[in-house]
Amino acid sequence: MMDGLSMPGMSRHLIVFMATLMPMMLFNAGCKIKERVDVYVVGYENGQNARVPTLWRNGKPLGLGYGSDRADARAVYVSGRDLHIAGIEGNSQVRAVARLWKNGGAQYLGSGERISYAFSVFASTGDVFVAGHEQSRQGNPVARLWRNGVAQSLGNENNESSALSVFVYGQDVFVAGYEKAPKKMGAAKLWKNGAGTYLSDGSRDASASSVYVSGSDVYVAGHEYTDEGPHVARLWKNGLLQSLDGANGWTAANSVFVSGDDVFVAGYERVSPGKTVARLWKNGEEQSLGGEGHGTVARSVFVFGDDVFVAGEGQTAEGKNSAILWKNGIAQRLGTESADSGANSVFVRRRQAFRMQPNIKR
Repeated sequence: MMDGLSMPGMSRHLIVFMATLMPMMLFNAGCKIKERVDVYVVGYENGQNARVPTLWRNGKPLGLGYGSDRADARAVYVSGRDLHIAGIEGNSQVRAVARLWKNGGAQYLGSGERISYAFSVFASTGDVFVAGHEQSRQGNPVARLWRNGVAQSLGNENNESSALSVFVYGQDVFVAGYEKAPKKMGAAKLWKNGAGTYLSDGSRDASASSVYVSGSDVYVAGHEYTDEGPHVARLWKNGLLQSLDGANGWTAANSVFVSGDDVFVAGYERVSPGKTVARLWKNGEEQSLGGEGHGTVARSVFVFGDDVFVAGEGQTAEGKNSAILWKNGIAQRLGTESADSGANSVFVRRRQAFRMQPNIKR
């Protein structure tokens, strides 16, 4: 007799159902289900008559412009539903002009009358910042920061300088690059809200390639030449040099990313004349990257959850450059083997739809 139940068969069904459900609930509680993400990589791919700035979204290529002999997409940043890409493309007057693509629609940043380059982009609270340089009337490149398309000079107009990376933290805007006075060596430099601080003493050529801010700590990656001749990868934390394992002769650090307590640096090492090998450092210790057979370079690193993404390029057996994306050390070729290509920047986020505008030739 089943007290309080008018249908005894139902209790048996309920017991069977709960016995089936409970292991599933326990399994799901103990397992972390990974989110679906979109992986954006930008670079270039050679077309029939020109080099075309290219976006790969989850491995699928999309040409951004009409191309020119120096065209290139150098950096990507996703904010909300907006996809921002910084790079260069020629016009009828000069071979390279700084350019910003927003959801596929393009605008020139430089004057269009003199050579200019855009190397990095960051979006924050509705503002879009682009770092690069523009040729002065004297012919030397001068570091520029564009905020919503309006240019700000960072370097002295008489010096050679360039802004290679921008990062916004709260109300502060950090820019990394270099500045070189006439007849002097280039020095790695960090600008905060327009005020510059040298990271190296200028006795040997040096450059800062990437900046990342985490809390009160400011990390800058780059390279510096030594008294012995070759340049070595550098990582500065709050202006102080940090050690990178194996960063001896002919190494360089191109990108830095901080995730929790871990600091990742991507770059390369020259192992023989004409051949480089992509390198990744985690907390100063060297990590291996696959696909090193014919020479590789790591240009950008991005961490999402437990996954580490690195963008760069390597040579095929035929001697052509090919864009590569590494995920946790496993290489995936993005470009075709029949045409040269390269990857400069990677950005990862939760999957979300975008409305891409048609390419506009200006």
